[in-house]
Amino acid sequence: MGLTESGQERTVPNFDTKLALKMIKGGVFFVILSAGMIYAFVSILFRGNTVTILQTWYMWTTPFLILISLPLLLLLLGIIGFVIGASFFISKKKWMDGAANTQATILDRKIVVHSEYDEYNTYQIHEHEMVLQFTRTKARTSSVERIMMARVDKKIYDEYKSRDNAYIYYSKIYPSIFLIEGE
Repeated sequence: MGLTESGQERTVPNFDTKLALKMIKGGVFFVILSAGMIYAFVSILFRGNTVTILQTWYMWTTPFLILISLPLLLLLLGIIGFVIGASFFISKKKWMDGAANTQATILDRKIVVHSEYDEYNTYQIHEHEMVLQFTRTKARTSSVERIMMARVDKKIYDEYKSRDNAYIYYSKIYPSIFLIEGE
């Protein structure tokens, strides 16, 4: 990352919690959908007299296997999506448990507006930036005061708009990698 007039730009750890929430919600949806489909298929195929069904097992086995394969695939995809989404949160928690934390002073806030163009349209991009000053008290290198520029989303920017300090979690090895509380 490049240097700015106020210091070095931070690097954000790769924890996409929005994607993780979508994956968890999608996983739960697919599990519920597949459970409903399995219940419907089983109730349709096994209605009637149990003795008759067991005597004619060769007639319903193939349709049962064909009809049940789609819900089982959806169930598998739902479980995989849920596990991958949950692993994002577990890895974020593990990183935050191993990271150092400190209070950072917010020196400056600004919204940078620039335009992007495509073939037919012009888009204005709003980037929210905060300049933070903090001391790396638990870093493995020397404990010097750092000034870092952090790009944040609108929610975090609005949350810290009226505050003078922010609580941050930073990597002990690379202090330019940090999360602001709430991200």
